[in-house]
Amino acid sequence: GDMYKRDIIIEREEDEMVPRLPMNVSGHCICEYLKGTKRLLCDELPKIKQFPDYDFTMILKNDSMGPQYVRGDEIALKRVDNSDRDNIEWGHLYVVDSKVIGPRFKIIYENGSDFVMRSFDEKKYPDFLIPKKDVCAIYKLVGMIRL
Repeated sequence: GDMYKRDIIIEREEDEMVPRLPMNVSGHCICEYLKGTKRLLCDELPKIKQFPDYDFTMILKNDSMGPQYVRGDEIALKRVDNSDRDNIEWGHLYVVDSKVIGPRFKIIYENGSDFVMRSFDEKKYPDFLIPKKDVCAIYKLVGMIRL
Protein backbone atom coordinates (compact mmCIF):
# COMPACT_ATOMS: atom_id res chain seq x y z
CA GLY A 1 0.00 0.00 0.00
CA ASP A 2 0.84 3.64 -0.02
CA MET A 3 3.33 4.88 2.56
CA TYR A 4 2.40 8.10 4.23
CA LYS A 5 4.93 10.31 5.90
CA ARG A 6 3.65 12.40 8.74
CA ASP A 7 5.50 15.32 10.22
CA ILE A 8 5.42 14.73 13.91
CA ILE A 9 6.39 17.61 16.11
CA ILE A 10 7.09 16.82 19.70
CA GLU A 11 6.72 19.85 21.88
CA ARG A 12 7.83 19.93 25.47
CA GLU A 13 6.19 22.13 27.99
CA GLU A 14 8.63 24.61 29.46
CA ASP A 15 8.19 23.22 32.97
CA GLU A 16 9.37 19.80 31.76
CA MET A 17 12.84 21.20 31.07
CA VAL A 18 15.33 22.14 33.77
CA PRO A 19 18.81 23.64 33.55
CA ARG A 20 21.99 21.68 34.20
CA LEU A 21 24.63 24.04 35.53
CA PRO A 22 28.10 23.84 34.02
CA MET A 23 30.86 22.27 36.12
CA ASN A 24 32.78 25.55 36.41
CA VAL A 25 30.03 27.26 38.45
CA SER A 26 32.32 27.45 41.50
CA GLY A 27 33.02 31.04 42.50
CA HIS A 28 29.78 32.37 41.04
CA CYS A 29 26.30 32.54 42.56
CA ILE A 30 23.91 29.93 41.18
CA CYS A 31 21.30 32.66 40.62
CA GLU A 32 23.52 34.05 37.83
CA TYR A 33 23.01 30.75 36.01
CA LEU A 34 19.33 30.29 36.77
CA LYS A 35 18.07 33.81 36.10
CA GLY A 36 21.06 35.89 35.08
CA THR A 37 23.38 36.41 32.17
CA LYS A 38 25.03 33.00 32.48
CA ARG A 39 21.78 31.07 31.77
CA LEU A 40 22.93 30.49 28.18
CA LEU A 41 25.84 28.43 29.55
CA CYS A 42 23.41 25.86 31.01
CA ASP A 43 22.11 22.81 29.19
CA GLU A 44 18.32 22.44 29.19
CA LEU A 45 17.37 18.83 29.97
CA PRO A 46 14.07 16.99 30.41
CA LYS A 47 12.95 16.80 34.03
CA ILE A 48 13.57 13.41 35.68
CA LYS A 49 10.07 12.35 36.69
CA GLN A 50 11.28 9.82 39.28
CA PHE A 51 12.70 12.64 41.43
CA PRO A 52 10.65 14.91 43.67
CA ASP A 53 10.20 18.43 42.27
CA TYR A 54 13.54 20.19 41.69
CA ASP A 55 14.86 23.39 40.14
CA PHE A 56 18.09 22.32 38.42
CA THR A 57 20.90 19.78 38.35
CA MET A 58 24.64 20.16 38.59
CA ILE A 59 27.54 17.78 38.10
CA LEU A 60 29.97 17.45 40.98
CA LYS A 61 33.50 18.41 40.05
CA ASN A 62 35.35 17.04 43.07
CA ASP A 63 35.28 14.21 45.61
CA SER A 64 34.93 16.30 48.78
CA MET A 65 31.71 14.44 49.66
CA GLY A 66 33.08 11.00 48.80
CA PRO A 67 32.69 8.16 48.93
CA GLN A 68 28.91 8.70 48.93
CA TYR A 69 29.02 11.43 46.23
CA VAL A 70 31.92 11.57 43.78
CA ARG A 71 33.17 13.59 40.82
CA GLY A 72 30.79 13.19 37.89
CA ASP A 73 27.65 12.48 39.95
CA GLU A 74 24.74 14.65 38.87
CA ILE A 75 22.67 16.01 41.74
CA ALA A 76 19.14 17.45 41.58
CA LEU A 77 18.46 20.43 43.84
CA LYS A 78 15.39 22.30 45.10
CA ARG A 79 15.65 25.85 46.46
CA VAL A 80 14.70 26.32 50.11
CA ASP A 81 12.53 29.44 50.31
CA ASN A 82 13.67 32.05 52.82
CA SER A 83 10.39 31.59 54.69
CA ASP A 84 11.11 27.84 54.94
CA ARG A 85 14.67 28.11 56.33
CA ASP A 86 13.37 27.25 59.80
CA ASN A 87 12.66 23.76 58.43
CA ILE A 88 16.21 23.01 57.26
CA GLU A 89 17.25 19.56 58.42
CA TRP A 90 20.56 20.17 60.15
CA GLY A 91 23.06 17.41 59.47
CA HIS A 92 21.68 16.79 55.96
CA LEU A 93 23.08 17.54 52.51
CA TYR A 94 22.47 20.94 50.95
CA VAL A 95 24.15 23.29 48.54
CA VAL A 96 24.82 26.61 50.24
CA ASP A 97 25.34 29.34 47.65
CA SER A 98 27.58 32.11 48.96
CA LYS A 99 28.34 35.52 47.47
CA VAL A 100 31.99 35.08 48.43
CA ILE A 101 32.91 31.49 47.48
CA GLY A 102 29.99 30.35 45.33
CA PRO A 103 28.08 27.10 45.87
CA ARG A 104 29.31 24.39 48.22
CA PHE A 105 27.75 20.92 48.51
CA LYS A 106 28.10 19.86 52.14
CA ILE A 107 26.38 18.62 55.27
CA ILE A 108 25.23 21.78 57.03
CA TYR A 109 24.75 22.77 60.65
CA GLU A 110 23.68 26.03 62.22
CA ASN A 111 26.17 27.87 64.43
CA GLY A 112 24.85 31.28 65.50
CA SER A 113 25.45 33.73 62.67
CA ASP A 114 27.21 31.10 60.51
CA PHE A 115 26.58 27.81 58.78
CA VAL A 116 29.05 25.01 59.51
CA MET A 117 29.97 23.19 56.30
CA ARG A 118 31.07 19.58 56.78
CA SER A 119 32.35 16.83 54.47
CA PHE A 120 32.09 13.09 55.08
CA ASP A 121 35.92 12.92 55.29
CA GLU A 122 36.59 15.54 57.95
CA LYS A 123 40.34 14.80 58.07
CA LYS A 124 40.91 15.45 54.39
CA TYR A 125 38.29 18.23 54.13
CA PRO A 126 38.02 20.12 57.46
CA ASP A 127 34.88 21.99 58.47
CA PHE A 128 34.56 25.66 57.53
CA LEU A 129 32.07 28.43 58.22
CA ILE A 130 29.96 30.51 55.87
CA PRO A 131 28.43 33.65 57.40
CA LYS A 132 24.65 33.62 57.00
CA LYS A 133 24.78 37.21 55.73
CA ASP A 134 26.83 36.02 52.71
CA VAL A 135 24.34 33.32 51.65
CA CYS A 136 22.43 33.94 48.41
CA ALA A 137 20.37 30.75 48.57
CA ILE A 138 20.20 27.24 50.00
CA TYR A 139 19.26 24.20 47.91
CA LYS A 140 18.19 20.80 49.23
CA LEU A 141 19.47 17.62 47.62
CA VAL A 142 16.50 15.67 46.23
CA GLY A 143 18.14 13.19 43.84
CA MET A 144 21.38 11.87 42.36
CA ILE A 145 22.43 10.08 39.17
CA ARG A 146 25.69 8.19 38.81
CA LEU A 147 26.76 7.08 35.36
